[in-house]
Amino acid sequence: MNSYEKWIEEEIKWIGIYCSKMRRQALCVVAPSILGGTALLLGVLQLIGSENVEDFVNGVLGGFMIGALICGIYLLVLLPGLNPRRYGKKIDRSVRDLSLNEMEKEQLAQEMLAADEEHRISYVLQGPGSKGTPGRFVLTEHYALLEGSSPYAILIRLSDIAEIRRGEEKKMAEKMFHSLSLSARAYHKLLKVARTIADLDKSAQIKGKHLAEAACYRAADYFEK
Repeated sequence: MNSYEKWIEEEIKWIGIYCSKMRRQALCVVAPSILGGTALLLGVLQLIGSENVEDFVNGVLGGFMIGALICGIYLLVLLPGLNPRRYGKKIDRSVRDLSLNEMEKEQLAQEMLAADEEHRISYVLQGPGSKGTPGRFVLTEHYALLEGSSPYAILIRLSDIAEIRRGEEKKMAEKMFHSLSLSARAYHKLLKVARTIADLDKSAQIKGKHLAEAACYRAADYFEK
């Protein structure tokens, strides 16, 4: 197994923890709740209508069968989407979109495998329909990877982002201002964060990777709220 295959397997293991959690919840909590709820509901309705225990039993059995049908459809829709290898394919697709050669793919994998916690931002998506989906941003020497959102994986080669000179710095930041729907206060805060990142990188100029990292920090803060 080469470094690239090992990295993809590590990505599959990472999202696999979430997939296993959701499968257990579906099988051990949601499905039994649907079965018990529909059985009890139809049984009570039959009992109210006839006040006969036999009708209550028939209602429970009928509700159980309807609940089983609902559970079958629910699991049929849910479980295929919780296959971790499906997410591994999405990571691989994001790599193919960059048209990396084999050597570059190995470099990417080695950098991602070597990334420590200082180069990772982990968060949990919040909001309607998010279901606590995990997400993270990984920044290496040559690449940046955002995963867990929609699309699932966004991979950027930092060399593709041109350095921002003084006159261009404002232009790119203004594009972010409109694309991210920033307020005036958030806009200046983004520039300030990018400037700090550039200083820590011992760079006299703000580069594209500094603005990209600042924008990802802002996205992480948004999802954590």
